[in-house]
Amino acid sequence: MFDSEAFDNGAWIGRTLLVHSNLKGDEKEAALAALEDVEDPQSPVRVIISVGMLKEGWDVKNVYVIASMRASVSSVLTEQTLGRGMRLPFGTYTGVEMLDTVEVLAHERYEALLAKRQALNEKFIDHAVLAEIRRTAEGKLVARRKIVNEAADVIPAGAAQNDAVAGDKTPAAQQTSGSLPVEPAPAGGIVDLQRLLGKAKDAAEQTESNIRKHYPLPDRAEIAIPYTQKVASKAVISLNQIHDDAPFTALGKALATEADTELRRTLLRPDEGGTVRGVQAEARVEALALDIPLETSRAGLVKAIMRAPSVRPEAGEARAAQRLADLVIDGMGTGAQKHLSAFWERACRRLTNLVTDQLKKVAGQDVVFSDEVKFQRLQKERQVAKEHLGGHSEPHSKSVAYNGWKKCLYEYAWFDTSPEYKAAQALDEAPNVIVWARLHINDLPITWTQEGREYNPDLVAIEEVDGQRTCWLIETKMNKDANAEDVQAKAKAAKTWANTVNNSGKVDGRWHYILLTEDDVNDAGLDWNQMKAFGAR
Repeated sequence: MFDSEAFDNGAWIGRTLLVHSNLKGDEKEAALAALEDVEDPQSPVRVIISVGMLKEGWDVKNVYVIASMRASVSSVLTEQTLGRGMRLPFGTYTGVEMLDTVEVLAHERYEALLAKRQALNEKFIDHAVLAEIRRTAEGKLVARRKIVNEAADVIPAGAAQNDAVAGDKTPAAQQTSGSLPVEPAPAGGIVDLQRLLGKAKDAAEQTESNIRKHYPLPDRAEIAIPYTQKVASKAVISLNQIHDDAPFTALGKALATEADTELRRTLLRPDEGGTVRGVQAEARVEALALDIPLETSRAGLVKAIMRAPSVRPEAGEARAAQRLADLVIDGMGTGAQKHLSAFWERACRRLTNLVTDQLKKVAGQDVVFSDEVKFQRLQKERQVAKEHLGGHSEPHSKSVAYNGWKKCLYEYAWFDTSPEYKAAQALDEAPNVIVWARLHINDLPITWTQEGREYNPDLVAIEEVDGQRTCWLIETKMNKDANAEDVQAKAKAAKTWANTVNNSGKVDGRWHYILLTEDDVNDAGLDWNQMKAFGAR
């Protein structure tokens, strides 16, 4: 694709090098020779496509972008791949951000790697900077705010360090900027894990002894919680059994986002205390959008449906799959070809999940609620012994209470999971949300079994458009848990609860319940409107 006229008007013809372990004879020798010469100013190579190559022992310094196209089989391989870009092309910092950084197009294994503080300490030198880019709900490729989820000591500047990958021999450049007040590095530039854990334990004990209390902020809008009580109550699968077209057209509308060619970047760097933080980069770059024929994308959607669990590989089922794919495309409108070109993999994944959900048969009894509704203002005291951070651009950590919210009912909020945290960030940025809060135990207990078991959704938010209020109960779940029987039973009970309070004639605005999976939250970025669209099952 790169080496063709169809891509970027042929700008990359003759500038792409393919290396893989199956090359033989003269072809292999020519590829390896070209690989050795990529640092030569006369080398035409600008793109290297590697299959099973470029692990340890490849010492080229002028690598600026790493894009992993498949899952690595091990963390070691992932670290080795990252190490290909951790060298400074000019042997020292130039002061030009785009020359002093390596871009990583995010992959699940790379995100997991960056979440390990050991990897950041042992594999990255103190002055290494890395950008991780993700596509937002609006189609923009941006730096995802989840970079590293734990603090770490960073190897101090000025000492000779090993390179990013074990076995590499190239010494790291010395840092030229101001020094940081940090402890001397252990021998070999590797952090002493026992010492690090001991410091973390001491910090945790100090934090636990410092409980802080929080109350609703006086300048924030009130959240009136409605309360009501539960009352007592009680083959071969085919795609042709899917009669409701609305979820498929709704998915098409949700996926109809504009692809922006401007990439925003986030840098990883240590602060004065040695903690690795994510900060917004100054430089931005332009990306190229592909233009894939609509029929090609349609065929791919059909194949994705046919690979869904419980779908039989028969001609009649394939024709039914074509109908469902067409519904999604119709929902996208006239820009379907452009949207699918930009977000085809996302569309396939969400369409497969939607088909799977529609085919499932879940049996169970509904919980019914009384129409006797009473209201109470959310004003409970919050107590917490967590670390208090003066902002919320950091990656999620269960041990941190975050500040800097514009619309949260409380000054600080803390979260059990990353999806909760990201959903809260989206709510705080949404222009129509006037107030939101993280719900704690017994803030809004909803009965979900006949035996009286209760649960509280994760978040509550109030949205106002043209004077009309919409109140949201938001539950977030990891992908693996979203379809669990108890999760679905809770969702059904919460929707019944919302219908009950809405039909009571006593509420200001309408209440809705929305269940967001990890994919819903991540795919939407920080766009609350698209989160709602993805969660509208």
